[in-house]
Amino acid sequence: MTRTFGRRRFAAVLVLTCSVLAHAQLPWAVKNSGVTGPLFSVSFCNNRFIAFGNGPTLLISPDATTWTITNPSLSFNLKCIAYGNGVFVAAGWGDTVLMSANAATWTKHKINARYGIADLTYAQGQFVAAGPGCVLTSPDGMSWTTRFSDTTELAFNAIAFGNGVFVATGDQGTIYSSSGGVAWTKRASGILDRLLSVTYADSIFVAVGESGRVMTSVDGTTWAPRLSLSGDELLSVTYGNGRFVAIGQFTDLVTSVHGLSWNYNLSGLPPFPASIAYGNGIFVVVGGQGMVVTLAQDALGIGRQEATKQAGSQAPQIVCFKSNIVVTVPRASDSYVFDIEICNSLGRRIFSVTFAGSRGVVDAARAGIRPGMYCMSIKDGNREIGSLRFVLTR
Repeated sequence: MTRTFGRRRFAAVLVLTCSVLAHAQLPWAVKNSGVTGPLFSVSFCNNRFIAFGNGPTLLISPDATTWTITNPSLSFNLKCIAYGNGVFVAAGWGDTVLMSANAATWTKHKINARYGIADLTYAQGQFVAAGPGCVLTSPDGMSWTTRFSDTTELAFNAIAFGNGVFVATGDQGTIYSSSGGVAWTKRASGILDRLLSVTYADSIFVAVGESGRVMTSVDGTTWAPRLSLSGDELLSVTYGNGRFVAIGQFTDLVTSVHGLSWNYNLSGLPPFPASIAYGNGIFVVVGGQGMVVTLAQDALGIGRQEATKQAGSQAPQIVCFKSNIVVTVPRASDSYVFDIEICNSLGRRIFSVTFAGSRGVVDAARAGIRPGMYCMSIKDGNREIGSLRFVLTR
């Protein structure tokens, strides 16, 4: 690779730059949850974080630092929660849901779910719950109507709403969608891996699961696989600060700005993460032995990013870890060569470099790129294949 600083040119070895990246782990802050048992899931719900653990245990926090612990009188563990119509509704691996107006005092209500509920959402004036072999809806969290029932006990693991559509994902690559929560239609995924988590943001559904599987759809009907660069079982995905973030069973962490192309990262997470959520400017991960860790939204380094692309191609993307700006261009060939130029807010070129392959790493500190607003141009010879405007925040 060749770097240009002003009119002086320096030679550097890309492998050495990548080795710096490999040792740059994210600065997660460890928090005291007050429990020692495993935490199964975390959600950001009505301006507070809510986590569920063994016991059952319910933890609530406004900032993921100070937690209030509740032990509901149930014979099963809770797994999920949603907020709508002025009430919280929580459910889990049993035939009872909890309902509360203040997340402090809870009442019990029956739900016709033989093996319980895996996930909940609220949209279109109703709660929609999905679990093994069933989808149910409720206008108030108290009275539930079965909308889908599968006699083979097909397992749904997650549900999300976006673009006027509900999407439920599950085992063996199962994907169903519904425009109103009443009638559900099976969609072709082309895979047999379990899909464990799904979310909707930035005009796209993203589902993750076994073997590093990532699937995306803009309408909930037509789905396409994406390369995550992880072989880990991706357990949970969320969206925050302009990017999707998914975590794996063995601490893998993958990120994407658009949901189409993904970056694999050394996460620095403690062992046995289970679930990730985003809210109030922080990412929160919970897991084994009462683990709660947080990450400030700007710790990934890019505050905002906008990208353009040529027709028929995926947009390039950048992700920053400490002082390293990682540039990914969606090209499959390792022999592919691309050039980048970085200009400041006044349009003056401050840095340029040539990379071989589909990924390159820029050491921002060594290149003298300070926090601020920049534009990156990515070229294939004389042809521009994409450009990005971004804010480097640290």
